[in-house]
Formats: sequence, C-alpha cells, structure tokens
Amino acid sequence: MMSDSRQRAVVEQLVRGGLGCTCPDEVFDDIEVTEAAQPFPPGWLIAVGGRLLVYLPRALRLSEDERLAAFAAGRGCRDAAGYRRFRLVETLDGSTADSPPVVERPAPIPRDDRLHWHLLGRERLAALRAWLDAGT
Repeated sequence: MMSDSRQRAVVEQLVRGGLGCTCPDEVFDDIEVTEAAQPFPPGWLIAVGGRLLVYLPRALRLSEDERLAAFAAGRGCRDAAGYRRFRLVETLDGSTADSPPVVERPAPIPRDDRLHWHLLGRERLAALRAWLDAGT
C-alpha cells in the first residue's frame, strides 16, 4: 500500500503532467480511488478534490463500444456528483510517448467540453498502474 504522500505524488503527476490540469494544490488533499463498477468497463475511478473524475481502464485500450459506455457512465457520474471534468485515460499502443496535446476526436465520442479523452504513453502511466495493480 502506498503512503498518502506517495499516492498524492503519483496522482498529481498524472493529473498535472499527463493530463495538463492546472488544479490548485489543495485539491490533491482529497484523493479517492475506487474500482469502477458497471456500466464502466473494468478499471479504476480516481476522484480528485471533488473537481475531477479520472477513469483508467484495466485494459490498455478500450473497444469503441467500451469507450462509448465509459463516456456515458463518466458523464453521468460527473453530473450526479458535481465534478467539473471527466477524463478517460487510455494507453497508447506500443508507445512510451504521450499523444500530441490535441487528439482528433473520433466521431462516436460525445461533444462535451467537460469530457476529455487522453492517450498517454506507457512510461507516463507506469507508476500509477503499478500502484493500482497492487491494490492501492
């Protein structure tokens, strides 16, 4: 199990370094990680400071149907709990580098300026995935 300070560092690195969020420091005082339940595909939900909800699937990449289900579930959770943003994070296939800052949105992803899709390299997600796989 990771210490609170290590948990904060890993999540903050993902949120600021990987996702480009500019959340104030105090939001990282409240981090909650849970197993994602249906209708999400298997994975984890990371709630940060009551502002941000991040979904990281266990699979490196989701199928189109799984991605649509994750976005629909994420929008519902975001709106019900009053989060400002929902971010789905997938891992780039066979790549260690992150995708460019602007990823062209495939047609089936809903248009919503508070729903975001991120493709990150394996190295960027390695510490987070190791922590989550260990059972947080």
